[in-house]
Amino acid sequence: MSTPKISIVYFPFAGRAEPLRLACVMGNVPFTNECVGFQEFAALKPSLPNGQLPVMYVEDDGVKKVYGQSNAILRYIGKLGGLYPEDPTLAMEVDAVLDLMEDFTSPLAASLYFSRSLLGEKDFNEEEKMSFRKRFTDISIPRYFTLLENSLAKSASGWVCGNNATIADARLFQVLQWLTSGMLDGIPTSCISNYPKLVAFMNKMETYPPVQSWYEKKGNSPYVTSDYVP
Repeated sequence: MSTPKISIVYFPFAGRAEPLRLACVMGNVPFTNECVGFQEFAALKPSLPNGQLPVMYVEDDGVKKVYGQSNAILRYIGKLGGLYPEDPTLAMEVDAVLDLMEDFTSPLAASLYFSRSLLGEKDFNEEEKMSFRKRFTDISIPRYFTLLENSLAKSASGWVCGNNATIADARLFQVLQWLTSGMLDGIPTSCISNYPKLVAFMNKMETYPPVQSWYEKKGNSPYVTSDYVP
C-alpha cells in the first residue's frame, strides 16, 4: 500500500489548521502546507466540503479526494503518525479532550465573527463583543483551565493523555496559543499565568524538538505554501 500524499489547505495563519500541521510534524507525516488568501477561498468555497477551511486533500493510488472537518482530519493524521492511540480507552480520553476544546472555544466564535448567528439579524457591536469576552474571561476560562490543570496534575508524563504525545496535545496547544496571543481583544495574554501545569505544558510543547524546529523554520512571518518532509 502506497503512502498517501497529503495537502492541508488553510489561510496563512495558525487557526484551526494549526493542530493538523503540528500533528504532521509531531508524527513525521509529510504534507504540503497550502495557503490561500480570502479571495482564493471565496472562489474555492462552493467546491469545499461544508464550504469551510481547513480541508485536506489525500491522494492515494492515483485517486485524489478532499475531506473537511478539522477534528476528523486530525484523527486521520494522528493514525498515520502514531499520535492516536490504538487502545480504545486511551483513544476515548483523547477524543474527550478534543470535545472539551470544542465546548470551550465554540462560544468564542460568536465574538470573533461579530455574529449572533441564529439569535438575531444584527451582528455584535463593539460594546457587546467586549462584554461577551469579559464574561468568557471571568467564567469560561477559569472553569475550563481548572479542568485542564487538574487533568495535567494527574499526568506523570506532562502530556494530556497517557505517556506519549497525542493529537490532544496538538489541539490543546493551539487553543492555549490562541488565547494567550493577544489577538483577541479583551482576553488578557496572562490568562494562563495562574495555572502552572498549563504553563509547563506550553513550555513542553514549545521545546518539543519537532515543534520547536517547525516554528524556528517558520519564524514570525505568515505561512507560505511549502512542503514538509521529515
